Amino acid sequence: MNKKKIIVEIPKNTKIHRKESGNYVYYVERTDYIKEKKYYKEKRTLIGRMIDEKTMNPNDNYFEIFGDVKVKEKVLNEAPEFSDTLKVGNNYVINKICEEKE
Repeated sequence: MNKKKIIVEIPKNTKIHRKESGNYVYYVERTDYIKEKKYYKEKRTLIGRMIDEKTMNPNDNYFEIFGDVKVKEKVLNEAPEFSDTLKVGNNYVINKICEEKE
């Protein structure tokens, strides 16, 4: 699961896979040489989605590999869970109903 509220720096030993839906960061765990076919094959794990050239949103795999140590910051500009405008609207409706009953 992607942790959209958390921002971390992109670690070393990673590769970026660019798609139309976004840029994904893969951690290269190891590189194996296949002698018969004469090429290298990488063991990669998806660790998050790239925000810009230096930062990314990590997923659960990131925390399994690196732990909680590399968390840089949390995004603080979140929308409130319940809008103040909606609270005012509820009070307005309740007051109108009470006025009509009187």
